[in-house]
Amino acid sequence: MKPFTLQNRDGLANQYTDEWYEYQPVRHCSRDDTTCDSPFYWCDKKLWRCRSRVVYGGNCTGFEGSQICYNSVCSQGKCVVPPRIRTATKSRIEEENELTATEMFAKERVWAKTVLLDEDGKGIEDELARVIITDMDTNQTLTVFQSGDSLFPEIPGTVYLSVPKPRAGKLSRVSMEARDQFGRYCQAQCMNTTSERYQVCQPNLNISLNSDTSAPVSFTHSMHSRRFLDNDLSVHPRQIHPDMPAIVFVCSRKLVTSVMIKNAAENVRAPVSTENYVFFRVAVYRENNVNYQIEVAPQSDIGPPFSSSIEKAASSFDPNIVFVQAPNPELHHAGVRVQVSILSNGNRVNCQIKCTEKDGSMHDCSGDVDLHLDPTLSKEDVFTSDPHSLPVLGWNMRGHPSLWRHKMPFLSFHC
Repeated sequence: MKPFTLQNRDGLANQYTDEWYEYQPVRHCSRDDTTCDSPFYWCDKKLWRCRSRVVYGGNCTGFEGSQICYNSVCSQGKCVVPPRIRTATKSRIEEENELTATEMFAKERVWAKTVLLDEDGKGIEDELARVIITDMDTNQTLTVFQSGDSLFPEIPGTVYLSVPKPRAGKLSRVSMEARDQFGRYCQAQCMNTTSERYQVCQPNLNISLNSDTSAPVSFTHSMHSRRFLDNDLSVHPRQIHPDMPAIVFVCSRKLVTSVMIKNAAENVRAPVSTENYVFFRVAVYRENNVNYQIEVAPQSDIGPPFSSSIEKAASSFDPNIVFVQAPNPELHHAGVRVQVSILSNGNRVNCQIKCTEKDGSMHDCSGDVDLHLDPTLSKEDVFTSDPHSLPVLGWNMRGHPSLWRHKMPFLSFHC
């Protein structure tokens, strides 16, 4: 039994329990003395015997109304604390966090994702679940909390990690410690890209602008775009589903397998949109300072035409990409066909119109666009009813940002 000078038979022997280990006598309580002389015991008045208390978050089924829970109360079979105590606990952590957070946010930050999972492989959605992030260069710490209910395409249990922004040639290095809503330690598990399995790992992140020297995590400087990390928004809405982040935390003493971890993401599906309209992209290449308008007219009586100046509808990141509206195909199961036109002072501009097919080929076309809830029948795959996704619509945001790819719109005008 290296490095000890012991043999296997020494480890299997009873010598330790016979000579060095002993139990205290069972403690009893009575009607005259219901205390057990320890905060870790409670008096079971059915048997008049002192019993060990159950930890916060533990199972207390059948003992509601008793004092079985340590520093908590038994409710619906679990030891919990009242809401006012939960609020006070979070406020205390945030107060301790405030000065360090101010100092840390003076630096530029980027956001990455992780997910906290329970013993069943389900996401933990509780505002007391948290991750403590330590900057390994300055030793400063910052606590970030789980935000509660998830919003698609978030995976339940998502926590956003605030990390110093990496610079050219310089790594941002952080270590992390995750705790569930009961304060219990959570074990880090990382995706092994060779075996494509999650396995126990050190909760550290090294983030670089170079994918060769960086952890394989997706990150962004934008708080508005962070919800869409680890997602491919260059596909049909019915085909969007999130990838599990490269590092997750399992808050369980039971075995949670790699398959269970992956299933937490696989089970997330887009809700059916009931919005009246969706947004899609059109590429418009024109001479500078030309005041054009863009019009989208449904070819059946399913809604009014959409019209806007190109300057108003253009993307703030790429002025050649214009966002337009069309009736939502989820509400029109036969599909939606619209005709897109470029106008100047109410007159149609004679532009060269190109269509890019799903295989990447490009050809002349008429300006008609088909949107359908069936991906195989939709000419333009990339559309959304969520205006918050517009800045990243068409991007595959899986993995390191240097590996992200952008898909061109189906329809483009050269004016």
